[in-house]
Amino acid sequence: MSSSDAFRQLLIDFFGLPSDIEPEKITHKAIPAWVSLSSVQLMAELQGRFNVDFDVEQLESLRSYSGIATALSRKALLISAPALKTHPDCR
Repeated sequence: MSSSDAFRQLLIDFFGLPSDIEPEKITHKAIPAWVSLSSVQLMAELQGRFNVDFDVEQLESLRSYSGIATALSRKALLISAPALKTHPDCR
């Protein structure tokens, strides 16, 4: 599995998305469960999984697959991580 596939799977697991979803369709506007609280929880999960820090100001940029991938790339991280716990509102 490539690093982009692993990151896509991380978001699929967190939000309980269909496994065949395309990365460009993974956005907060397209996913009803991606609300303020889940954005903060996802940010915390990303920080823990990738051992990075995000400022509250960066939260706005972490609202899509591409936005998160860009933020992690800027921190020079490979986009791969162990499986996430599913967000409780997304089951």
